[in-house]
Amino acid sequence: MLAVGSLASAARTITGVQSQAEWFGVDTKGLQAILRRVGLPERAFDEPTFLISIDQELVLIEALLAAAHLNASLSAFVFGQRDLHDITLFGAPGLAMRHAPDLLSLLKVGLDFPQLLWGHSRMRIVTSPIALSITFSIDWRTTAQDALVEYGLLLDLVSYYTFVNQSMGRQAQVSAIHLPFAEPHDADIVRSLVDCPVHFGAEAAEILLPPECAAMVPLRSRPLIYQQSIAVCRELAHLRPFETTLSDQALRWLWAYSPPLPRTALAKQLGMSERSLARRLRAEGTSFQKLFAEVQSERARNLLRTSNQSIAEISYQLGYADPAAFTRAFTGWTGKTPSAWRAR
Repeated sequence: MLAVGSLASAARTITGVQSQAEWFGVDTKGLQAILRRVGLPERAFDEPTFLISIDQELVLIEALLAAAHLNASLSAFVFGQRDLHDITLFGAPGLAMRHAPDLLSLLKVGLDFPQLLWGHSRMRIVTSPIALSITFSIDWRTTAQDALVEYGLLLDLVSYYTFVNQSMGRQAQVSAIHLPFAEPHDADIVRSLVDCPVHFGAEAAEILLPPECAAMVPLRSRPLIYQQSIAVCRELAHLRPFETTLSDQALRWLWAYSPPLPRTALAKQLGMSERSLARRLRAEGTSFQKLFAEVQSERARNLLRTSNQSIAEISYQLGYADPAAFTRAFTGWTGKTPSAWRAR
């Protein structure tokens, strides 16, 4: 075992979903409708730094998959987008990979800085006398449909296939790809899109390379640029997400989870005590209760306006165990009951 870890970070921004919407051919209007349907504010579309959780991203991707009506299999579709996984599009992490001193260092960038690459899988790198294998598995703590799991695995596998082949010389190219899915109707198209054998029905999603590859040097290896890029990655990884005022940061984190984080969890996420959180929000003219109500109120109105869910279903989605409690809270926010507001 050379390395193991998760490529998935708990929080990411809406930018990744917007890019994937373009891949699926979902236009601006369609994506805005999806955002409303899952309880996110419309303004999220116009704020590339709008923070979302991985669970919210999965819900959004699931909606994109449903809206896309693909003629191709997921395998053919994702491999067909491999040019969009160009290593140079990934900023500081991409530079670090491009100029890494060896292949193993290249691969570990994603494991060391998952919050900068926003993958979806758990990745394991193992060497043996037969091959160097890069294996991807899903460990989401949520029930996901088969298509969503397949898409998440393919997205990470195709990204690393592209990273390796773009960075390494001929002696360290991917030698085989294993996919744990049934062979699709367009398997020949999938195989025509890559430069190595592709085997379906395998035990795991896996990339194989010659066993001696781990220590091989990328074509553009520049240790100084690599070290500089890693230093930038460390700084970016420790920055608070797009800091402005504390109330704005708090709102971003409250929107990132459904139901929103409770006060204790929010304070922990922001790196302070509950007392400090209350004091600093008070200095900005607000409070946790006001911010929490702002998020819940807008999310509830979005769901009442755009979904066919019952009042009870919406109340459970927003974290209320009792629909009557949701009705009381909503009436306090808007002056109307959920049913009356929806009817109007």
